[in-house]
Amino acid sequence: MSNAQLCRELDTSDEWIRTRTGIRERRIADPGVSTADLAAAPALEALQSCGSSDVQALVLATTTPDHLMPETAPTVAARLGLTGIAAFDVAAVCTGFVYALATAAGLIAGGTAQRVLVIGADVVAHRVGVPAGASQQALHRSRGAWPACSARRQQFLRSTPESSPRR
Repeated sequence: MSNAQLCRELDTSDEWIRTRTGIRERRIADPGVSTADLAAAPALEALQSCGSSDVQALVLATTTPDHLMPETAPTVAARLGLTGIAAFDVAAVCTGFVYALATAAGLIAGGTAQRVLVIGADVVAHRVGVPAGASQQALHRSRGAWPACSARRQQFLRSTPESSPRR
């Protein structure tokens, strides 16, 4: 959903949204799409673009896990065929992705892992509905980002409309 589309629903402007959030457009997952669904397909794309699925850990930044127990990261790891690896969620709302990247860097720096897949995925609109007010609506939509971190290099990918289940 672009800012222009959102502005038609709210009494605000594209400039107001961009200057306060930096957001130009947001994705909204289709009903029934889970956090694991949102994370798995583009994560597979990230692994394929790296040319290897030799990953020792998967860190999922999410505030909207599919279940409280087990966490969503092991489900995503299983869908990706990543068995026998550390897979866990990091829940820190807006800063969750930054914490997940820092965690991956720590796993690599500490020698625990050579390659870590970091995924950020949320389906906020499914959980909290559509919040009132322009400032809240500009932020509370589905999101996803999927970098693969390596001890040798970092490669960052963004989701594409073709790879991300959304409307």
